[in-house]
Amino acid sequence: LAPSRGAPGTLVTVSGGPFSAATQPFLGSHFVAPLRILENRLEFTVPYLPAGQYLLSIQDETSVAEQAFQFEVMAPVPRITELSPSNIDVCYLEDGQRVEVSGHNFLPGAVLLVNDMVVPTNVVEPTRIEARLQGFRQPGVYGVLVRNPDDATSLPHSLWINSIPDISSIEQGDEFLDYYE
Repeated sequence: LAPSRGAPGTLVTVSGGPFSAATQPFLGSHFVAPLRILENRLEFTVPYLPAGQYLLSIQDETSVAEQAFQFEVMAPVPRITELSPSNIDVCYLEDGQRVEVSGHNFLPGAVLLVNDMVVPTNVVEPTRIEARLQGFRQPGVYGVLVRNPDDATSLPHSLWINSIPDISSIEQGDEFLDYYE
């Protein structure tokens, strides 16, 4: 059995056999659809199950394999792939600015943290979160994380709030500017 633990979506290989098209792997009482069955190898991906220890058993039409294995389903770790917008001009920053986070493994009840402060969050689907920024008026780089209800936390992404002036036009005046007072 390799690996002996993994988060949902992890590819697992069971070596042994003989396996056939009728071979069925189970994690606890949960049937797991095999991805590939060869005579001496069976592959499946870990389904979404609560984190914990499960007995992995292999069955076919007539029998259950004598040897069973312990498999640990780990909590899925959220992963941020994109932050939109990732750069906001402080002049155009509104209180309640909408930010969309794309990634993987966002569970219901997950929250978005900006510099370790929870912001109003809506998990739209396991790959997308919408959030509202409130009270972030200072220019700088802010760390953005996603934390699932089981405390599994993503690596940080950067949100830039910049104060670079936006020059829309330049006109020559009657006087020239040589210095600032």
